[in-house]
Amino acid sequence: MPSLLNARYLSRLLVAFVLYTALIMVFFALGNLSGDFSTWLGQALLISAASFFVIVFVINFATVLSPSGRLYNKAREQMRHGNYFAAAALYDQAVRQNPARAEYYYGRAEARARLGDTHGALADYATTIDATPIYLPLAPSAAYDAYAARANLYGQTLGDYHSAAREAGEAIAMYPRRAMAYLTRADAYTKTNNLPAALADLDAAAKLAPNDAVIYNNRGYVHYLRGDLDTAGGDLLTAIDTNPNIWQPHYHLAQVFAAQGDRIRALSSLRRAIALSRQPAAQARLDAAFATLRGDAEFGQLTAPHNS
Repeated sequence: MPSLLNARYLSRLLVAFVLYTALIMVFFALGNLSGDFSTWLGQALLISAASFFVIVFVINFATVLSPSGRLYNKAREQMRHGNYFAAAALYDQAVRQNPARAEYYYGRAEARARLGDTHGALADYATTIDATPIYLPLAPSAAYDAYAARANLYGQTLGDYHSAAREAGEAIAMYPRRAMAYLTRADAYTKTNNLPAALADLDAAAKLAPNDAVIYNNRGYVHYLRGDLDTAGGDLLTAIDTNPNIWQPHYHLAQVFAAQGDRIRALSSLRRAIALSRQPAAQARLDAAFATLRGDAEFGQLTAPHNS
């Protein structure tokens, strides 16, 4: 399974094994208070390793051995190829064969979302959450992913940012040490102009994922909206240093320089953004941040439709 090839998953698995082995040792020690430590240590280690292997095997491979699991894997393959109608149909068959698997509903929700069936996707995400039996801090969770996906659908598709913030908050309550939901909720707060709350979430996300350029980009933009231009510039430069190949921090840095009246650096940053994507040229023509550059010949040439 792909998760077994993931270094982060393997590191969590190792921690889980250590904790699991420690628990087995405690049970053996309590059952052998008067016995010799050496007589049961090897047995305890063997039972721990064997049972943990069985648990991991069942979690990662059991679905492959069942008819519904094979349908699920076929559906994922169709998703990877962009065949969302076929994927939705296969997920639907898998759900009918085994309605207890949370990941089947999550997969169908993803397919429905790609097909524009927003309400069907939201319903499937809700079922995913209900069908997820327990939340393990060291394991992936379909429920967490479903909360985050619902937040994105509410915010980006329906424009309901209050619901988006609520759903992201549910994800954060489940796994407060994961950065993704903080980033999603911060975006919802930004859209509703709750900038202090957005900044608090972005600060939390930056502590959890200090090498994520998107977090620094978004935090820099929030500082820009608050009028703290120097701090905004620092965060945006950090985002660019972390990943120079995304256009958003270059664009936001151009906004900062324009607000500071620095025409040359504003145009330079905007040029870098446009070199990475067609979108910022069209966006800049309508952006009030560049009002002072509207009559500038270089700005006009840079953002002309044929360059966008």
